[in-house]
Amino acid sequence: MIVRHLQVLSASSFNGSLFALIKKGRDLALALLGSGLSVKDEVYVFSGSHGFILWGDGREFLVGVDDSLFLVRGNEARPVLRAGPGNFFWHAVEVGGKVFIHEYGEPPTGIYVSEDLEHWVKVVDNKAVDEYSRHFHFIGYDPYRDWLVATLGDANPIRVVYSPDLGRTWRRLYVGPWQFVPFIALGDRLVFGMDSGVARGGVGVYYPNSDRWSFRFLRFVHGRASVVQFSSLIKVNDLWVAALGSPQVFVASRDLNNWFLLYAEGYSTDYNHHMGVIPAGDSVIGFTGESIVLFNVDELGNYFNPPPAVITYLGITDRVKGLGFRVKRLFRR
Repeated sequence: MIVRHLQVLSASSFNGSLFALIKKGRDLALALLGSGLSVKDEVYVFSGSHGFILWGDGREFLVGVDDSLFLVRGNEARPVLRAGPGNFFWHAVEVGGKVFIHEYGEPPTGIYVSEDLEHWVKVVDNKAVDEYSRHFHFIGYDPYRDWLVATLGDANPIRVVYSPDLGRTWRRLYVGPWQFVPFIALGDRLVFGMDSGVARGGVGVYYPNSDRWSFRFLRFVHGRASVVQFSSLIKVNDLWVAALGSPQVFVASRDLNNWFLLYAEGYSTDYNHHMGVIPAGDSVIGFTGESIVLFNVDELGNYFNPPPAVITYLGITDRVKGLGFRVKRLFRR
């Protein structure tokens, strides 16, 4: 494991090269990282307080800085889209030559699409999907079913939606109390990481062939953290690796039930949107907004020797709270 205390807000790997968005005082530097996670070159420096690398191919980049989306080409960057006041762009996905991006913050928040990275069209906003929702949480692609999938919250009944036609129409996938941020699509299932205010934490799994959901609830073994709120989730070989927004830790699992601690940045109850993990060749890169961490994929199994830090629990109280959530929303309608 390599840890460097750079204020990396976001990182992405394109064509074997690792790029990071680094906070430097009142500026954000889009930088190419070299061996040992050192800064090799600065591609562009923005004026801003927070942001995310949303898309790139090593030559062109889409970078969200505060409420603006910038297209970076060569040594130039220009704004191509603006979010609502105080909002920001959090995740993006490329499908069929198009890039989809979602806005996060105060409603209404939108999902936007572009074919040329310069001109953007709003596909849908969260209020059109669920009038009680606040914002979108994540957007991704399921290549096995050719679905565009989005998660959303907060305190609303419709938590997951999908589009079978790349954004033209949207259908409900999950309606209920459990709230999610990231997901991963596999051939037989979709796996969602919870960011729930009702349960302490957990994972939701949807089985398309049987149109069935299952849920497993997660908690920390020790008392330093009261919640397990996912921010980012990847699958590397047979291992699941996650970044939690609260607390600020990286964990790994073989079975989605027992999770082992890889690295702890902190145990604040405040959700950190800059917690993330990405695959990068034979490594996994984690970033926290304060640090960047490199794990060798072949060495991840070494972290499974101590007792797990996060385990499943029955969640009886949480299920009762979830039932109350359903009843309350039923009467609201």
